[in-house]
Amino acid sequence: MVFHLLSKGKTEIKMEDLIQFLDQQGFYAKTEDLEAILRRCDHDADRSISFEEFAEILGRDYDQLIAEREKLVELAAKSRKEEYDRIKREQE
Repeated sequence: MVFHLLSKGKTEIKMEDLIQFLDQQGFYAKTEDLEAILRRCDHDADRSISFEEFAEILGRDYDQLIAEREKLVELAAKSRKEEYDRIKREQE
């Protein structure tokens, strides 16, 4: 998930996170451009972008994104359990 990459697993994207991510992608934006992006996206003016604000940027419904994420987490957990069970059977 892009939000997770940008926030490095935290609950919000800060200016430093945005700069590091863009630098890693080879895009070196001007500080004033990044500040403009942050101001436009940061609806509660806490100098960070929450997951809900990020969802709004994408034009997606926050509750729908959370539901999709929970489904993906559930599928990943099921897949891990199946893999664990397969390995355990092979070892017996």
